[in-house]
Amino acid sequence: ALLSLEQRVARLLLEADSMGISSSPGEMAAYLGAARESVSRVLLRFSKDGLLIKEGRSFEILDRAGLSIV
Repeated sequence: ALLSLEQRVARLLLEADSMGISSSPGEMAAYLGAARESVSRVLLRFSKDGLLIKEGRSFEILDRAGLSIV
């Protein structure tokens, strides 16, 4: 099944976090084959929903369970 961009971004954030890797929105967009602006909108929505916070160029996950069910 095809995943939405939100699902793909959430999975990438969770996988990168578990490996101790941080990615900028541009790097995530390139990896996912999506526009940086679209990834940035998804990240902003996740931030507004309290799932993560932006720290410089990277993000800290606040709610792993919430991200896992996106």
